[in-house]
Amino acid sequence: SFSNVTMPITIYDENGAVLKADSIALTAGRKLAFALSERWAETNGKRGSIHFHGSFDYWSVLGFRFHPSGAFTTINVMEP
Repeated sequence: SFSNVTMPITIYDENGAVLKADSIALTAGRKLAFALSERWAETNGKRGSIHFHGSFDYWSVLGFRFHPSGAFTTINVMEP
């Protein structure tokens, strides 16, 4: 069965320093979409990684990287 969860996240800069530790509330059976720079201003103009922490069943992440010209590509998801 599905249930609502709160997923901890940690955002790192390209040198591995923590930019932000936060959490995301996820509603069962729903999707959540946002731009990192709009949700966490400290990521604006920065390179790095975001780690989603959880041992939940049935969740996935899809990332897109956008260029101001309108071009975009997907981002590889790393597994621990």
